[in-house]
This record gives sequence, structure tokens and C-alpha cells, in this order.
Amino acid sequence: YPIPDQPPNSPPSTSNNSGLNFWDCTKINIKKTVIRNYNSFTAAGGAQFVWFENSEATIRDQSQVLLEEVQFIDNTSENGPGGLALINPRQVTLKGATFYRNISEKNSGGGLLFTCENPKSSPCQLKLDPTSENSFSKNQAGKNGGGICWTDMPPASGFDQTKFVENTAFYGPNISGI
Repeated sequence: YPIPDQPPNSPPSTSNNSGLNFWDCTKINIKKTVIRNYNSFTAAGGAQFVWFENSEATIRDQSQVLLEEVQFIDNTSENGPGGLALINPRQVTLKGATFYRNISEKNSGGGLLFTCENPKSSPCQLKLDPTSENSFSKNQAGKNGGGICWTDMPPASGFDQTKFVENTAFYGPNISGI
């Protein structure tokens, strides 16, 4: 299904909404999709995938996300990550994903923020598929990780095959762990 672009320079939403929102889903596959020109005040600009720590264990433990040939372009958030927020997922794979000119104005994760709130009891995994090139270009973050920022758990694999170009942040222009 096509996702409609927001008009360029749309005013930020004052709600906690992104272009796409997924909450407590067990399986998500998104392929060959462009998520562009979304703006948010508190949430991720482009998309957010959230699994609550107190959600049913079977949902959280079975959660799988595949983003294949998905493009996050020109998304902005004033207080959240710019392109994509991944919060407490069990397993996420990025395959040929593009993050271009996404902005987190006052926070971390210009392109992508990956958070795992309780990695010891409920581990999370982000894989940057090494068989395809993921790219992070010209993303910006006001704090950490212009390209990618993670908390607690770094991405499991694929940094060597990932392209980082001209990302900016106060700390860690391309990648940052906090």
C-alpha cells in the first residue's frame, strides 16, 4: 500500500504520532516503501515500532520486524528521533534500508533510535543485513547519533556493510551508544 507523502515543511503534530505507528505487533514486514516528509513534536518523525515492557510476554517475545528496501526521507521530530524509533523489539532486520535527511532537532537518533529497556531479562536485536547495503546519509541529531543511536544494546551485525555519509550530531555523527 502506498503511504502518502506529507507536504514539505508541514507543521509538526502536537500529538504523539508519527507517519506510521505500530504498537505490540508480533510480525511486521514492510517492503519497497517510502516514508517521507512526516513531522512530529514528541514521537519519531517517520515511524515508530513500540513494544511495551508490561505487554503480554508472548507478543513481545515473538515480535519480528523486517524493513526491506524501505526509505525514510526528510522526516523530522522536535523531541523524538527523526526517521525511525524501535522501542523494545525482539528482533528487527534492516535490509537495503535508506535513511536520508531525517532530523531529531533536540534529541538522539537522527536516522534511527534503537532502545532496549531491559536487555538482560528481555533481549532485543537489531541486524543490519550484511548482504545488502543499508545507508544513512545527511541525518542530524541535536544530541547523539546522527545516523544511529542505541541504548543498552548495539546493533548485532552489519556495520561494515552499512554506508554512513555526512551525518551530524553533538556526539557520534554516524553512530552513538548511550
